[in-house]
Amino acid sequence: EQTAIEHYRSEKSACPEAEAERADFCPAQQGWGLGWFVYDYGDRTIVEHSGGDVGERTLAFYDLTNKRGVVVLTNGANGTEILTRVAGRLYGDDRFAAFLMAPFG
Repeated sequence: EQTAIEHYRSEKSACPEAEAERADFCPAQQGWGLGWFVYDYGDRTIVEHSGGDVGERTLAFYDLTNKRGVVVLTNGANGTEILTRVAGRLYGDDRFAAFLMAPFG
């Protein structure tokens, strides 16, 4: 829904550029390459890509350090909520799970 997208854009980001204002779960560095977001946590590097359309959401990520990943596909109105919870629990890193569920503005 268009209103849902605007809602997320209006919230304050959990991971602003100013380090003093950043939440603990934010990666030290973030980037983007070849269609994948790259999150560097210092002890591990994670690549992630997500997307979707009306009624469906997707999330795929891979931990380059531990060589494991998760792909979640949904087809429901609450797909974003479900895929972040499932991916966070399957992955087992509280920082990345919190990062997935954080508001970004």
